[in-house]
Amino acid sequence: IIIEARRGRDYQGDIAIDDLSFTSSCIVAQGVTLNTPDPTLTKLTTTMVSCPEGFKACRDGRQCVAEKYFCNFRYDCYDLSDEEDCPQTCDYEDLTFCKWTHDPTADFEWENRNGGNASAFTGPSRDHTKNSPLGRFAAILARAQNLRAKARLISPKFSQAGLQCKFGFFFHMYGRNMGEFKIFYKEEGKAKKEIFSKSDNQGDQWIEGSAYPPACAKNFQLEMEATKIFGFYGDIAVDDIRFDHCEYPLPPRTCSEFQCQISGHCVENKYLCDFETDCCEDGTDELGCDQYMRCDFESLDYNGWIAQDVEIGWKRNSGSTGSQNSGPTHDHTYGNETGNYLYIDSLFSSNANMHDRAWLVFYLDKATDPAACGLRLWYHMRGDYVGRLNVYTQRYQGDAFKLLWSDSKNYGDAWQRKYIEINNAYPVRIIIEGVIGSVSKSDIAIDDLSFTLGCKRSQSPTLPTVPPTQGPNSGVPQNCNFEQGDCGFREFPVDTFDWIRSRAAAPGIDANTASSSGYYLFIRNSGSENTYNRFAHTYTPIYRTSKSDCYMRLAYYFTGPAPGRLDLYHVDLRTNSSNRIWYVQTNTGEKWTYTKIGLGARNYPFQLSFQRFTSFHYDGIVAIDDLTYVDCSFPPKADQCDQFWCTSTRACVSTEFTCDMKDDCGDNSDESPAICTGYQQHSFEHGFDGWKQDSSGMATGQWERKQGIASSSESGPSFDHTTGTPDGSYVLLSSSTNPYGTTAWLISKNFKAPRSREQPCVMRLYFFLYGRYKPKINVYTRAYSNGPPTRLYFTQIGDQGDVWLRQAILLDQETTDFQVIIEGVTSDRYLSDVAFDDVIFSPECVTTNQELPVNPMTLPPSTASPTWAPHTCIPGQQFACKKDGKCINKNQVCDFRIDCIDGSDEEKCVSATCTFESSNPWCGWTPSGDARNMSSYVFLRDTGANSPDYKERPKVDHTTGTSGGYFVYADSSRGSVHDTAQLATPAISLTGPQCTLSFWYYMDGYSIATLQVYRQFQDPSESQTQEPMRQLWFQSGSQGSQWNLARLFLGPVESSRVIFQAKKTYNGVHGDIAIDDVTFENCPPKLPSGGSCIGGEYLCNNMVCISNSQLCDYADNCGDRSDESTTKCSAYVGRCDFESVGICTDDWKQDEDDEFDWRVAQGATSTPTTGPMVDHTTLTGDGHYMYIETSSPQKPGWKARLSSFVIQGVSSDCSLRFFYHMQGDDIGELNVYLRHSYDAQPTRIWHEAGQKGDWWLRAEINLSQVNSPTKSDFEIVFEGIVGGWLGDVAVDDISMTPGCLRSPNQQLPGARSTVAPTAGPCGPGRYSCDSGRCYSQEQMCDFNFFCKDRSDELSCGTDCDFETDGACGWRNSSGVSALWTVRQAGGWGFPPVDHTTNQPSGSLIAFRPNSVDQKDKLKAHLQTLTYRHSAAICQFSLWYYMSADNRLDKVGARTGGKAAIFCFRTARDYWINQLVDIGPRAEFSVVIEALHSGLSTSGAISLDDLQFINCEPKDIIPYCAANNALCSNRRQCVDKKNVCDGVAHCSDGSDELNCPSVVGDCSFDLADWSGRCRYQELLNSTADCPYQQAATVTEEQSGPVTDHSGNGQFIFNSDRAPDCTRPGDLASVQTPRMPPTPADRYCWIRFWYYMWDKEAAEGNADSMGSLSVYIDYQEGGSRGRHLLWRRIGNQGGGPARTGWQKAEQRLDGIPADYAIVFEAARGGGPRTVVAIDDVSFTPSCRQASPGENGTLVCSSPDELACNDSLSCYHSSWRCDGQFDCADGSDESGCPTRAPPIGEGDIGGQVGAIVGGVIGAIALVAALAAVGCLVYKRRLEVPWNRFGQERRSTIVDNPLYDLDTQDATSGGLSYELQIQDSA
Repeated sequence: IIIEARRGRDYQGDIAIDDLSFTSSCIVAQGVTLNTPDPTLTKLTTTMVSCPEGFKACRDGRQCVAEKYFCNFRYDCYDLSDEEDCPQTCDYEDLTFCKWTHDPTADFEWENRNGGNASAFTGPSRDHTKNSPLGRFAAILARAQNLRAKARLISPKFSQAGLQCKFGFFFHMYGRNMGEFKIFYKEEGKAKKEIFSKSDNQGDQWIEGSAYPPACAKNFQLEMEATKIFGFYGDIAVDDIRFDHCEYPLPPRTCSEFQCQISGHCVENKYLCDFETDCCEDGTDELGCDQYMRCDFESLDYNGWIAQDVEIGWKRNSGSTGSQNSGPTHDHTYGNETGNYLYIDSLFSSNANMHDRAWLVFYLDKATDPAACGLRLWYHMRGDYVGRLNVYTQRYQGDAFKLLWSDSKNYGDAWQRKYIEINNAYPVRIIIEGVIGSVSKSDIAIDDLSFTLGCKRSQSPTLPTVPPTQGPNSGVPQNCNFEQGDCGFREFPVDTFDWIRSRAAAPGIDANTASSSGYYLFIRNSGSENTYNRFAHTYTPIYRTSKSDCYMRLAYYFTGPAPGRLDLYHVDLRTNSSNRIWYVQTNTGEKWTYTKIGLGARNYPFQLSFQRFTSFHYDGIVAIDDLTYVDCSFPPKADQCDQFWCTSTRACVSTEFTCDMKDDCGDNSDESPAICTGYQQHSFEHGFDGWKQDSSGMATGQWERKQGIASSSESGPSFDHTTGTPDGSYVLLSSSTNPYGTTAWLISKNFKAPRSREQPCVMRLYFFLYGRYKPKINVYTRAYSNGPPTRLYFTQIGDQGDVWLRQAILLDQETTDFQVIIEGVTSDRYLSDVAFDDVIFSPECVTTNQELPVNPMTLPPSTASPTWAPHTCIPGQQFACKKDGKCINKNQVCDFRIDCIDGSDEEKCVSATCTFESSNPWCGWTPSGDARNMSSYVFLRDTGANSPDYKERPKVDHTTGTSGGYFVYADSSRGSVHDTAQLATPAISLTGPQCTLSFWYYMDGYSIATLQVYRQFQDPSESQTQEPMRQLWFQSGSQGSQWNLARLFLGPVESSRVIFQAKKTYNGVHGDIAIDDVTFENCPPKLPSGGSCIGGEYLCNNMVCISNSQLCDYADNCGDRSDESTTKCSAYVGRCDFESVGICTDDWKQDEDDEFDWRVAQGATSTPTTGPMVDHTTLTGDGHYMYIETSSPQKPGWKARLSSFVIQGVSSDCSLRFFYHMQGDDIGELNVYLRHSYDAQPTRIWHEAGQKGDWWLRAEINLSQVNSPTKSDFEIVFEGIVGGWLGDVAVDDISMTPGCLRSPNQQLPGARSTVAPTAGPCGPGRYSCDSGRCYSQEQMCDFNFFCKDRSDELSCGTDCDFETDGACGWRNSSGVSALWTVRQAGGWGFPPVDHTTNQPSGSLIAFRPNSVDQKDKLKAHLQTLTYRHSAAICQFSLWYYMSADNRLDKVGARTGGKAAIFCFRTARDYWINQLVDIGPRAEFSVVIEALHSGLSTSGAISLDDLQFINCEPKDIIPYCAANNALCSNRRQCVDKKNVCDGVAHCSDGSDELNCPSVVGDCSFDLADWSGRCRYQELLNSTADCPYQQAATVTEEQSGPVTDHSGNGQFIFNSDRAPDCTRPGDLASVQTPRMPPTPADRYCWIRFWYYMWDKEAAEGNADSMGSLSVYIDYQEGGSRGRHLLWRRIGNQGGGPARTGWQKAEQRLDGIPADYAIVFEAARGGGPRTVVAIDDVSFTPSCRQASPGENGTLVCSSPDELACNDSLSCYHSSWRCDGQFDCADGSDESGCPTRAPPIGEGDIGGQVGAIVGGVIGAIALVAALAAVGCLVYKRRLEVPWNRFGQERRSTIVDNPLYDLDTQDATSGGLSYELQIQDSA
């Protein structure tokens, strides 16, 4: 072994090696001398030589090498000159094409270019090699070329390649007019073949590609062809081409099997004569093949193979199949377009459907050598939606198939070889089965079939029959409870995980014994392994017989977060076809559930297969047990019979079961025509057979004839009763297409009245009721031709199992002619199908043509009008009382006060209290809609006793707490999505100033809708004009299985209605909304006083009297707000509503000796379900209040105090009023204290604790009274105490009465503390973490977060975005002349936005001089505390900004205060990231220095987002857990869902490097976003409105001001579009259709959305609409939408309109092609905006599928798969000291080895540094062109998917001295230094 390094062109070419190791099979040779070179192949001399024929001289002229060894990817000349004319790599940096030449027949030529002259909007701006604008690459320019013009580069000719040659390259295809890029393989004398193709815009990025020449290719060239399609924007570029693993292997000395005659290479015997020369130069492995059974399909004689059509057939073809990007372009035999092969055609025009099959069969006799009998085939599978290729054997006619091999991968346009062992010791039939995938892109081809010599052809193309069985009951299904074993159940050979017989494992007990000792069959997954698109199959033994009544009684256990679906299939072993007969996909909870499943009549070999499958992640428990087969056996043979004696089987059958359309004998003799004469039998196979649908309107729906599986989920039949197959017909009323309560009638012909009751008409039918939501079937008779039925004979309701049931009905009550009506009634949607089949009438039922009479009609009763007393009231202005005619003002009607003696003024009004129990059950509330219409979504009144079991409707009311109590509810079984049900009051004329509405509501269920409360003003005139509704309150989603209280403020209002509205946002039955105990509190308006009030009261302007204590308390107690007038309230002190001046600092201040501060808030607090939604002052989301934020980092027990100004102790009539809010499960305490001295404990005068509800409460404290004992001056202290995370406490509208006098001395006795108390009992010199753990000073500032709250590192100068924690411990150094300051963005010289938030309100830290001083430099130092040590790979990152109009000098870094180690001199008017290596250091600090040399004050340097990266000293992470990615620095794991999402989650940014373009990614920044992203708007199909593109939305107070990235565009649904102004109008856009997501992959969609509306923030939640995301894909033969994600109402944002929210959803394992649909529904507000931006998919969504066993199939036998099945590695890389797998599996289980020098304890290295080593690093950026002599490595500038630039710089030069540079240019600079503690 010789490892040779050769110097390259210049000094930038160091080569290093490390970690050499041999695999364990390598043996060190002892005393062995190597052979000399073969003199026939190479000649080496010391003089110039003349080479013989067949040889060529090497460049040095001293060696001859065989000509065939030139350009064979192996260096045979010692001077390497034999490979000079065919370079194996090319980076185009030498301005050539590396011996590749232009095709003179092409239309134009490739160019060697760089990024500096890139075209706009197309082509690369940097090369791939250097990532530099000056780097070179090969490219075509589309602008100057004609349409369809082509350019070709042709490689040198290569003489020989090896088995696994790979051509690798990077390509760039960016531009909206992108053409095609292809690579062809061309062998001498043969037509060229396409081996790579790519088209369409791939984004502005370099993408790695690869192409594979055939194995052992000879005398070949490659062509790179670029084609311009149209337009200017279609530049194509290539860089960094290379050949890998292409060396032709040297032959061994000997071979154990076949050895090529000339080359000496070895070939396994099983590959002889398989139509491929396996690197035999002489082709001897393909000679003498006449004795092999082979077929190349070049003739119509397939040499024993027989093509059999199943649903489709194999087609013989040459050249292309005609399917785009699917099927081969050439055969395998000849490799050209004239050779033939067989294929299955997936084109639409071929009438192929998904899963259609074609067979190719061959009959083999018993093998001459079973161990050596095998099939070789070449197959071709190309297409995004390719199906499956299976190979089976079959031993007997009608017997089961045995699967030998299966494949379903997309291999591209390449033929694959497969050897399949047959090993048959008996005759078999070979079946090659092709299965169509998704139609149009799933062609599968086969060619060159051959058998090894151990196989023998059968002389007869037949198989023996299955060994005979005895009797009609042979092979009847047998019961199984798994107690004694597995009952013959067997696993499917290629499923991906297994059914297991076990006990007490997943379910704790079995179903059969109900104990932990009982057994069952189960699958369980804990969620820790990948199970996407995986399936588990288990098969019963082979059965051969079952009766038509046969059904299985099964116990199943189906639960978990994502159990998927459990299917039961019937498998016909005669044809190997299967059909699903039952399935369940609804979680049934942690219990065993029994069901019945009909099997039907079978008289052939069949099996049952249980299959658990999901297209998404599986996490659940699925088990089966206690299989009992009922009525599956035929009756036994009888010696005598008094009923019907079966002809052949001699069984005795009751005459009641003859002629009932099912075989009860086993020989069908009970159904023979001879005995069934006179019976009327209706099978519905060819129509309704004389039965008619109701057309009178009595029924609301229609029956339908159906074949196969009903469309409803988990409901309806899978086959008919007549034939027992999916091909038979039955009659169905589907619950999936008909609303709740739909009825359907099928009416028979007219029958004559029976002759006598002794000979009644007998009707028999088979019905099917399967579905847990109570389907119903009725059988009536009717004596009239119209109207309702006359008599009910049979009814059945509820789930009867997945089985056909027989019912005999004696129609013995009829005395006149009659009709029979079969009625079906649906219950809730999707799970209540009704079906029937095979209706039979006995001979006593005689039809007649006589018409039936008409049903007599009835008239409705009349009603009388009420009478009123005479009156003289003025119409329109007054109301007349009913009893006495008294006239009252019209606004006194319906005002919650009785003014008439008989109460008639409130008679037709809403009641102040309604329990829905009284004789007036609706209490004046009026429901909308028609309750009689079963499809109308309305409010209904009922009791809990009538609530169905499957409904989440309350079982008891709130009033009485009993099942007999009443409530009202909106029934989710009715109506459709977007329907609304309203419950409204009549007009309320007037309410009082403190009127509130309270009610109890019940919302439980996973399809719960939205409940809203509206107020609607009305014109008080007779016209009753109604204004738009204004939302007051809303709630959505499940709120648990209990009654919940809601309370809302109505206030003083005239002429309005209150409306409850329930809105359906989902289809489904689990969404009933109930209301009870509705109360209007304090709602009667105050009566005028007549102009005077009693003592202690105030006369309002409207002549109403209120208490003086209610004056100026921020509540409208008068009703006209005169009690809150500014003039009146100026005498009240301490008033603060927190609206305009925040904390009102003249009167209130934060205490400094508490643990944290009160905050001013607007709208909801940051933690859901705690804190107020609105303030008290304005009762809107725009108002302000004070609150304590109790989430992290606050801890339970922490206190925040707010204290007042000092009040005189002699104050009299002094009261404090305030409003407080305490909602949340973890509410702590709110206390009010009097503080008389700073040295003494304050006195608590008021206290509240615990949950008080979502309501502002008023408190009033008489301060004069509580202070009377001392009469000394005092402060008021509000104290909030943290109870827990959900414990936000708020106060608002604080005020004091005029008697509270401000003290002239605003200082209490004692000294006010300014030191916060020490948290935790840790003692002096020690500190407490959030968890209570104590730490010492030595544990601070070591980059190791000892505390979970990171408090041990917060003061050190740590990661900082300057948003909330000031400078995060960074501090200005002493002894410098200027300061760094934290400030907001904006202003001259400063960035317009910060980097963290990308907003003008964001914070940063900056330095700018405020004077010009030409004598001395101004310096500003920003530094950390002393850090103790850092890791070897520690880096420091910062973002800096220096605008182009600044005059900046230089930025440097210092070591020991002198040596600069980095210099960066370019100013930028945008944020730039800088990374600097710190490395392993000890006792050091980091200093950033800004320098100003005195010539200008216009310059400034701004910094943001300072961050230490990988600085904690610790070992490298060997691998990450499942579904995590290992960052390049190997010190961090990130969730794979965050890879390539536009945001760096790895500290080194590696998760955003080399991101591939995934179909469906879209940033919406380009004008033609729909075309570029291939998105489709679904107008006129499912949507009403288009999406619009914008960079900002100008509608007032609505919509985002920027896109998500801050500098691009987004799309949104605007109500400005025509016909898009109605609530509920939809805008819908669909991604391009995408291939099925790969199995076992972690595929996610990520997108950003914006949903905020001012009206919604003010409480009108319905103003905002909704955003729904669906998956649109085809499953089970039908395409449909599946809801993936939904948001309703405001989702962040705010008046600043900056509320982009991120959403991410998992997509793994979607089984068919799919698209993602974004659907925005308009809300009710005038400015609704729903916006979308930056849609992306994880790279794993485009990875290849795993192999048939769930693991990755590597492309080479020399490669091994990593344990995580995500990648392959070469076997020689095993245990070589380098991690090649992300999970580290290539280095696991290796022999231990001593660590080389340099490895080991980092701490030891750090220790060597400690002791005076001073480290300093600085970053500098400048605009002035001052020379900066810095020697640095190549700058890498990766770009993430959304265009944010990141720079990574490696510090190289420790000798550069800033102080030696010319400073005369003036300006400003900054440095980063690392200094040791000395």
